[in-house]
Amino acid sequence: MPKDPRIKKVLVIGSGPIIIGQAAEFDYSGTQACRALKAEGIETVLLNSEIYKEVLLFLAHIQNGAGRW
Repeated sequence: MPKDPRIKKVLVIGSGPIIIGQAAEFDYSGTQACRALKAEGIETVLLNSEIYKEVLLFLAHIQNGAGRW
């Protein structure tokens, strides 16, 4: 499929909550999709509904004194 030059940004939707032990595989596939799109010059936004991971990332960000979220 040829690249459509009108596409500048893509929303990649994660798999969401799943059973324990499989989250890493789905997170990996989402990040690989973002990498492939970035290599094509397309900006990506990865949306993942696993809120507990977002909270942990936020807390780690605050603890490291990295400034604004």
